[in-house]
Formats: sequence, structure tokens, C-alpha cells
Amino acid sequence: LLSETIFNEMMSLDVLDVVDKVDITKELLNTKLPKLNYRFLNYLIEFLNEVSQHSNNNKMDAKNLSYVFGPNFLRKEEFSLIDIEKINRFVELLIKYHSDIFTKEELC
Repeated sequence: LLSETIFNEMMSLDVLDVVDKVDITKELLNTKLPKLNYRFLNYLIEFLNEVSQHSNNNKMDAKNLSYVFGPNFLRKEEFSLIDIEKINRFVELLIKYHSDIFTKEELC
């Protein structure tokens, strides 16, 4: 779902503060991700965000959801545990800040 073209940029986001991560992620997904991937990612993340809103009942907050779904968003031949953890944190960011990262105008 996430193309390898954004892998390096995605991996380098960890050192930034949340505001910068959200801004860069928004720009990164909008410019480098194919539109079909972008739309499907938005739909899926919107759903996961909704699930996380009910974490008091289902125990699936954004972090838990990122552990389940994160490794499936990007496939490479070789992953280190550090790579997987960074991917999970990236997916957690997408879930938590869905409404800030994905805007309606970009989906048209």
C-alpha cells in the first residue's frame, strides 16, 4: 500500500516533533503516493481511526492497531526490527492524525 518510494523519508521522520511529522507526512503522501493508493490508504486509516475512538471497549488504540496493521502497509525483502518499529510508529501517526493528514480536497 505504501510504495517503496517513500520508505526512506518515512524512516527519517522519527527525529521530528509531531507537528512537523504531520506536515511532512501530508506532503509526502500527497506528492509521492499514487492517487489510488492514497485514496485507499485514507479509507483504511479513517476506519482504523474510528476503531481507535472506541478503544475503551475494544482495547484497540492507535498504537495497538499500528502493531497489527503496520507491517502489512509496506513490504521489503529485508526488514530489521527497527524498521518495523518505525513503520508502526508511522501508521500510528496516520491513525491519530488522520483528519490533519488527509484532506477532502486532495481526494477529488
